[in-house]
Parts: sequence; structure tokens; C-alpha cells
Amino acid sequence: LEVMLAPRGCSFVRAPSADEALLALLRYDFAAMILDIRMPGMSGIELADLIKQRRRSQDVPILFLTAHLVEDADVLRGYGVGAVDYLSKPIRPEILRSKIAVFIELHRKTKAPAALNDALHREISERQTAQRMLEQANQELERRVAERTVALTIARDEAERQSRIKDEFLATLSLELRTPMNAILGWLSMLTKGPAKNDAEQAIDIIQRNTLMHAKL
Repeated sequence: LEVMLAPRGCSFVRAPSADEALLALLRYDFAAMILDIRMPGMSGIELADLIKQRRRSQDVPILFLTAHLVEDADVLRGYGVGAVDYLSKPIRPEILRSKIAVFIELHRKTKAPAALNDALHREISERQTAQRMLEQANQELERRVAERTVALTIARDEAERQSRIKDEFLATLSLELRTPMNAILGWLSMLTKGPAKNDAEQAIDIIQRNTLMHAKL
């Protein structure tokens, strides 16, 4: 069989028993299976029944190989468990290659949409991941902007408070300075004009007291 199918570029997996065939089905993905009806222990038909019960292998085409005369009941039983055809020994290579070629092409066409679907799912998953990362980055940026805005608001409010304190201090200082200076300037004006010369001692005393008040400020 391997020599006959070599031109098709097939990969072959031999299974000399039903148990090894079932293990191979767990390891590989097959385009077709060729089973002997007569097998040690479990028959090919019984093995085919098990194969069709498994979801992963239920759609794998099965061809029965036999060198014995097959009764109609066995043929119907074989088709009932999922056989697609029978091959009787001696096998004609061109017929075998023709039949297997159909299954290989069907397998390729079946796998192509599945591969495309997997690729599409991967792309969707990658886009969803990228979207989540973008949303996280946006949330982080918004958080930083909010924190920066709060910090700037606090700094602005503090600057305005300090400015008000300075303005209030300067206004108070100006008023405190203006009161003694007005008295000093008033008495100096009176002294320079002459009428208040007789009150010079009083004027000097007031000027000295206001000067001391100014110094204390």
C-alpha cells in the first residue's frame, strides 16, 4: 500500500493492532484510513465502530481491505459503521491512488477553512488583546491627567492664597505706615510754616513717638 501510494506524497502511519490504531488517532490527523476486516483481537468493523464514536475521528473516511469474500450482511454492517468503500486484494494501484486522491483533496479543502477560521480567531483575539491594552493605557493616561490636574489646581489655589495674604499684608502694612507718617508729615509742615513753633516740643515728642512706632512696625 505504501509503495502504491508513494506518488501521492502521503505520510503513512502503520498500526498492527486496534489499540495502536486508536492511539494513532489521538496523535495524528488523518485524511483516510485503510482497515483490514480480519485483525488480531478486534475486527476492522469493530474498530471502525469505535473510531466513529469519537468526535475527533468520526469524519475520517474508512476503506476496508479484505482478501475474503464479504457477505452482504458484513458489507452493510461495514457501511453502517462508516465505511466509504471496500478494497479487495489483489489491489490495483491506479484504483487505490484514485480513491485516496479524492480523500486527500477533500481533507485539504476541509482543513483550509478550518485553518482560515483559526487564523481569524487568532486575529480577533490579538485585536481584542490590543484593544484591552489600549483601554488600559488610556485609563492610565486619564488617571495621570486627573492627578496632574488636581496637583495644578492645588498649586494654583495655594498661589492665589499666598497672593491674597501678600496683598492683605501690604495693605495692612501700608495703613500701619501711613498713620504715623501722616502725623509726622503734618507736624513737620506746621513747624516749617511757623505758627506751631511755640509747640515745637510737643511736635518733636509726637514725631519721636510716631517714629518709634514706625520702627517697631
